[in-house]
Amino acid sequence: MPTGKWLTPDSIPGTVICRPLFIPDDVQILAAVMGALEILNYETSWQSFGAVTPAAIAAAMQTMYQQAFVEGCNMGEEIDLFRHEENQNVAGGGISAGNNTRAPFNTADSQNAGNVTLDTNEFVLSAGRYYIRLEHSLRIGTLSLQKCWLGDGVNGSVLAMGFTLNQAGGSTTWLVAEGIVNTEFEYTVSLWVRSTVAQATNGFGLPQNTPGLNECYGLARIVRLSDFVQP
Repeated sequence: MPTGKWLTPDSIPGTVICRPLFIPDDVQILAAVMGALEILNYETSWQSFGAVTPAAIAAAMQTMYQQAFVEGCNMGEEIDLFRHEENQNVAGGGISAGNNTRAPFNTADSQNAGNVTLDTNEFVLSAGRYYIRLEHSLRIGTLSLQKCWLGDGVNGSVLAMGFTLNQAGGSTTWLVAEGIVNTEFEYTVSLWVRSTVAQATNGFGLPQNTPGLNECYGLARIVRLSDFVQP
């Protein structure tokens, strides 16, 4: 980009590609991101290099910019949802002190895309690139240290996105792990939890006796972003 301008391309394809941006939910940050994209709308931001003129590429960028406000990536068919659900008055189980434990998930949403299957608390991913967010509740009886992480399905080793630390006393907290998984082959992941003391679980921070409702202790949202991306 010499002299502060982008070089014009040789052509503008008739097809488009979606690159989802997971923008922090803050109005000022969103304005900054959209402002950065807005620069591409102007002819003065482009220097003639390929066959496309600055006016033509600026017009194409204006279409992109306008669509960014009103359209998503249409990933609805690429979402798989799972949860840990128990009947009314049924507790969600607990974890023993000092051990890595898979957080249980037992229910798949009926509208799932089918890119992911659930097998004994493991999420089996077909080849591709995924955004994953896993949440689970944990009842904190005493002040202690908890952690959760997105790990592989074999031994719980931490994947690249790391884990979330939580500390609380006498209350229920949500443990959250999220990140991107890019796999060339079928791969399994789980939400792993660990506590310094034994813990019980409560759904949504409530006792396990909410009248007339099943108990929900965990939620999983897995979005297939694209095919496998070669590093």
